[in-house]
Amino acid sequence: MKKIFTLFLGLAVAAVSMQAAVWLEENFNYPDGPLEQAGNDELVVGKWMQSLKPADSLGVSPVVANRNLTYPGYIASAQGKVAVLDAAVGDDNTTQRISVYYLDTLGARDTVSMYAAFLMKPLSAKNTSGRDFAIWEGSVTSSMCRGRLFLAKDGSAVKVGVTKNSSSISAWSESLEIGSVNLIVMKYEVVEGASNDVVKVWVNPSLSKTEAEQTPLATTDNATDMLVKGFGLRQRGNGVEIGGLRIGTSWADVVKSDGSDTPDEPEKPEVDPDIYAIEDFEYEAGSAIEGQGGWVVSSKPEEQDGLSPKVGAESLTYAGYGSGEGGALVLDSVAQEISGNLKRNTVMPFANAKLATDEVVYTALLVHLSEMNSTSGKDIFTYLKQGTAESTGTTMRGRVHVKIAKDKMVFGIHKNSQEITQWSDSLDKAETALLVVKYVNKSTGSSNTPDEFYLYVNPDPAKTEAENAAKMLVAEGNSADGGTDLRYLCFRQMKLNATFDGIRVAKTWEKALNYKAPSPEAIDNVQGNQVQYTKILRDGQLLIIRDGSIYTISGAKVQ
Repeated sequence: MKKIFTLFLGLAVAAVSMQAAVWLEENFNYPDGPLEQAGNDELVVGKWMQSLKPADSLGVSPVVANRNLTYPGYIASAQGKVAVLDAAVGDDNTTQRISVYYLDTLGARDTVSMYAAFLMKPLSAKNTSGRDFAIWEGSVTSSMCRGRLFLAKDGSAVKVGVTKNSSSISAWSESLEIGSVNLIVMKYEVVEGASNDVVKVWVNPSLSKTEAEQTPLATTDNATDMLVKGFGLRQRGNGVEIGGLRIGTSWADVVKSDGSDTPDEPEKPEVDPDIYAIEDFEYEAGSAIEGQGGWVVSSKPEEQDGLSPKVGAESLTYAGYGSGEGGALVLDSVAQEISGNLKRNTVMPFANAKLATDEVVYTALLVHLSEMNSTSGKDIFTYLKQGTAESTGTTMRGRVHVKIAKDKMVFGIHKNSQEITQWSDSLDKAETALLVVKYVNKSTGSSNTPDEFYLYVNPDPAKTEAENAAKMLVAEGNSADGGTDLRYLCFRQMKLNATFDGIRVAKTWEKALNYKAPSPEAIDNVQGNQVQYTKILRDGQLLIIRDGSIYTISGAKVQ
């Protein structure tokens, strides 16, 4: 995955909760004594408190002790103090207790996985069947554990096990010595569908390897899914010390080295301030795009039908356009359970602050359409203002529309709901099209001077915007509907099959198109839609020979 976000002030985008971030760095720097800082009569965010479920709020709070845990290379090693779980608390059901740190500010994140890394020093274990001591919490009104980490006696040592919810352990670690300090990573992994999310645990993973390079313990029980609302420490007959807790949305953020055990990192490439985002979909083929790289479902309930679009293995290409390697974004109405007029909007932020007046954004992308059930056409792409947690509405502006009939397709653009009167030249449906959507910010209000939108279909990447003027379509509605604060890109899954790739969002035409001269030997034969044609490169221009005639890539006959 190659993705760039830049802020107007040179900071990294962090405004959306779905992006990778450390949500909690907890080194237990509290006064010695009870860990809990609030009662359970109401929800308290950002403090340790006893569970809201009466059966899990018995006994007494864990205590903070003035010592720390050391683990070579871990960034939170030897930091702060420890939280001590007492083996005498929770020895039976009359004293069991869960202490929870609620992360309610995360909001609804049903497509984002969560990670917790922490240091664990086992002091004693209750029995060989195991008792849980760390959990993911899924409710702010009662106890809903999904992701339970167990400690069990293993001869003179201990071992840890994991389940999603049941007390039947899915997998066990190797033996760990009493008194040893161990690095534990717990992941609540969101999987598309119902009752199939997975909880994974790594015991003493390598700090120099990625998540994919290491094998976790994983759950097998299929309890119902949840949204992670907090993290809990459970006193249930185990003696344990906990330190260096880090909670976030990616492995790289929580499993972080202090640099003592790894070589110096190579210098990071300089971020181009004129580029908002580059997306080549370098993710696992077949995976849901939502929850990766900042992609999320729209916050508007009626735009959440069906399932997330998937990552395709094959990338799209267009002569001269500077798209990179990787996969693609695949919209498949059948596989993603879209039917009738139901729709799903999948969005990605390209900015986290309001654009300046008259600031311009160019979004270049490749699209290949394979099926559509309506010759009247469908929206496929738009800029969007995402609703907040308090207001889940969305505002769309600059909506790209496509119509397909008799194996031909045309594109148009409208600002909002206007009828499109200007369409692109007709293209073969088998063709991959290059689209450039231009957004001129005129106002962030709903009235006053309106924002403006333009669409270029199959422009020549080697030429300037002015030289591609004949390719430009003006959005119907540019003189109406006012402006709005647009910060997201949105792809619309309706009754439509389409593939998108090579997204570049930039402040200038040149940075969005990123012209790359085609290779002189770029000659091949392509079988598409039962029509045989040949691509040739002549005088730097990619042309198509079909039925004895020569056409430009956009279908204009030149000979």
